[in-house]
Amino acid sequence: MTDQVRILGVGALATPGHEAAQSTPPLPPGMNARKARRLCRQSRLALYAADLAWSRAGLTGQDGALLVALTHGSTSFLRDFHDYLFDHGPEAASPNAFAGGVAGAPLAAISARLGLTLGGATLVGYEACGLELLNLAAHRVSSGYTPACLAGACEEYSDLVHHVYAARGWYPDLPPPHLPYPRQAGDAPSGLGMAEGAAFAALAPADGPAPAALHLLYEPLDDPASALGEVDLILSGASGGPQDRAELTLLQALLHAPAPSPALAFAKPAHGEAFAVGPLLALELAWRILLEGEAVPKYPLHPSLPSRAGARAGKPRKVMLLAADRHGGAQAATLHAGTAPGR
Repeated sequence: MTDQVRILGVGALATPGHEAAQSTPPLPPGMNARKARRLCRQSRLALYAADLAWSRAGLTGQDGALLVALTHGSTSFLRDFHDYLFDHGPEAASPNAFAGGVAGAPLAAISARLGLTLGGATLVGYEACGLELLNLAAHRVSSGYTPACLAGACEEYSDLVHHVYAARGWYPDLPPPHLPYPRQAGDAPSGLGMAEGAAFAALAPADGPAPAALHLLYEPLDDPASALGEVDLILSGASGGPQDRAELTLLQALLHAPAPSPALAFAKPAHGEAFAVGPLLALELAWRILLEGEAVPKYPLHPSLPSRAGARAGKPRKVMLLAADRHGGAQAATLHAGTAPGR
């Protein structure tokens, strides 16, 4: 038995950091704007993408589990709570700022909105944790633990987080000369800028009746090399950030293997580094490539990678998602278009 599942709907939005500071996250249709004012920015982003994925999947009102991945959390609300607490005392500190700043805030907001009652969890991690969460969701659905699952990630843009990374020279919004770009000592600062956004996917069992709408078949991989002969395209999570050393090591092993070499592309140059959200945005890009015929994006490859990986003739039929984090942990999965009745 594999962990293959159907992805019935995807919802996503992403904004580069320099634009995010001037924008207001959209709300799900029909949501009360006054109620939304109590939500942190990260929860608003998550609500919009989660509601979109669940409704596109036709699962509105159905019980399901909920899994949410994040990296930094709502630093804006936590900073407000901290400032009021230390400047004016605990009586003046907003309990709403505290509640909105905890890691589980987006999960609570989505559960209340969609009526999801079969439990949930929030996974906190680095650049690959969004794909780790998707793989966990696939296992829960395929094993019968839950009949459906909404899984996704969210990340708000924060000046505080930006300044911390800037002090270390990361994410300067200077496109790297190639990807992956594992910077060496003495290299000029280079790397995609920070972004914010959210992306969610609705998962259902693969062995049930085939849905009438377009969908994807998703399968986690324990060993990315095991799928080399099947995939036409790898979507890598490289961005010029600290995870790129592990991304390059993985890609060198895969693309120098004897099996036919797939094409290689990167999802993040379109929006920037969104941390936990990155793999979910790659999933959304794979949806558009496989189901809507969107062109595969191009970006210069690291010189050590085979040049033949830069392009492949024809429309991809099967895509591998590949994500590594700054500590070398890696996650992978494959996607291909599912067949709807009558098509």
